[in-house]
Amino acid sequence: MWNDAKFKSGIITLVGRPNVGKSTLMNQMIGQKIAITSAKPQTTRNKIMTVYSDDDCQMVFQDTPGLHEAQNKLGEYMVKIAKSSLEEVDVVLMLAEVSSFIGKTEKSLIEQLRLLHKPVILVLNKMDGKDPAQIQEAKNLYENEMPFSEIVTVSALKHQGIDHLMQTIKQYLPYGPALYEEDTLTDQLERDLVSEIVREKALRCLRDEVPHGIAVYTDSMKEREKKNYAKINLACIMQQINECQSVEKEPHVGRWPRINSRLIGEFFERKLVNDKAFRVETNRCVRCGICAEVCPTTDIEGGKGQRPTWKHNGSCLTCFACYHHCPQHAIEFGNQTKKKGQYWYTKNQ
Repeated sequence: MWNDAKFKSGIITLVGRPNVGKSTLMNQMIGQKIAITSAKPQTTRNKIMTVYSDDDCQMVFQDTPGLHEAQNKLGEYMVKIAKSSLEEVDVVLMLAEVSSFIGKTEKSLIEQLRLLHKPVILVLNKMDGKDPAQIQEAKNLYENEMPFSEIVTVSALKHQGIDHLMQTIKQYLPYGPALYEEDTLTDQLERDLVSEIVREKALRCLRDEVPHGIAVYTDSMKEREKKNYAKINLACIMQQINECQSVEKEPHVGRWPRINSRLIGEFFERKLVNDKAFRVETNRCVRCGICAEVCPTTDIEGGKGQRPTWKHNGSCLTCFACYHHCPQHAIEFGNQTKKKGQYWYTKNQ
C-alpha cells in the first residue's frame, strides 16, 4: 500500500505561542510521548520531528519552540528555529486557545502565515470547559484576521477532537511515497530523549528551585542485560522508604540553627553565589564560545570569535560549567581555581 498511487505523505509543522499545547497535541496525534511538556514557557527548545504512519498516509510532524518576543540569545535561537520550520512544509497547524481576544503573538504569526501559499489549519486548543458560544466567538475573531483552510477545535490534554483533526490534515496532504520507514517514530536519539525526560521532571518537580534555563546532558548510556533489574531495584528502594517512614525520629536542629541558616546562609548566597570572581586569561583564551554555549542561565556574553564576559545580573549559579568545559583552561574563579584541575578537560603537560 505504501507504493500505491493513492498514498499520501507530507510534513506538518506546529506553530504558536509558548504553552499553547503544541507538544501535548503532537504526542496525542502520534500516540507516543516524544516531546516533553511543562508549565514553564519555552520548554521545547529545538525542532522535534515525529512520524505517524498508517495504511494510506504518513504524517511527519515538526514541533517547534513557541514564538515569542526574545529576551536573550536562547530566546532568539528558539524563535529562529520556529520561523525556519515554515519554509519547507506541506501543511501548517497554527495553535491558539479558545479566547475572546487575539494576542499580540498570534497577530504577528498570522502576518507571517498570510505570505505562505500553503494550507494553514487553525487549531483552537483547550476547548474543554468552554461553551459553544465562546468557541464560535473565537472562530469568528480568527476568521476576520485570515481565511484559514480549516478551523478545528480540540482539547489536546483530554484527547478531544484529535481524530477529526487527523482526518482534516490528511485531506490537505499531497500524494506521494512515504518519507520514512514504517517503523520510524522520531529523529531524536535515544540519549537525547532521556536527557529531555530528565529535564521535564526537573522543571516539574523543582519549579521553585531550578531556573528556567536548565540543560541536561547524557554523557553515557548502558543497557542492562537483566530487564527486570530496574523493577526489582525500585521495589527494594520503596521497601527501604517505607521502613524509614515507620520509624519516627526527632530532627537534629544543631547548636546554632539561626546563625547557620540566617546569617551564614545569607552571606553564602549573597557573596559567593555570583559571577564576579570569574575572569578569562586572555593569553590562553581561543574564543571558541564553548563557555557561553554550556552556561545554563545564559549569563555569559560572547560566542565563537568573541571574548567571553559575564553579565553580573544575579543569574549565575556558580555551577562552574564554563570552567570545566573550557578546552584551554582559560577561565579562573578568583584565586580558588589556581592550579586546580577540571572534570571535563585536563591539560597534558
